[in-house]
Amino acid sequence: NATTLPADTKNITVKQLKSGKQKISWDEVKRAGWYRIYLLNNETGEYDYIGKTEKCSYRLDALPSGKYSVKVVSCIKVNKTNYYSEGKIRDFSAK
Repeated sequence: NATTLPADTKNITVKQLKSGKQKISWDEVKRAGWYRIYLLNNETGEYDYIGKTEKCSYRLDALPSGKYSVKVVSCIKVNKTNYYSEGKIRDFSAK
């Protein structure tokens, strides 16, 4: 049901932290109960699930230098059923 699906995340940013980790942030989605985070697997071309959060940010473990792509999916539970947005993608580089 399209009216049940949460909106997609917006304004995804990725900040390189001094620790070598990356902090992903995005705007809050109304009605979203949590967010699922995926990282592109360059070998398979698929996005692998790496974690979830109820906050509007997520810290990635330090990644080797290179180009990456992250997808953030907003989620909502209605009548014991989980619904997921299509997700938004942000490309970034790790240093």
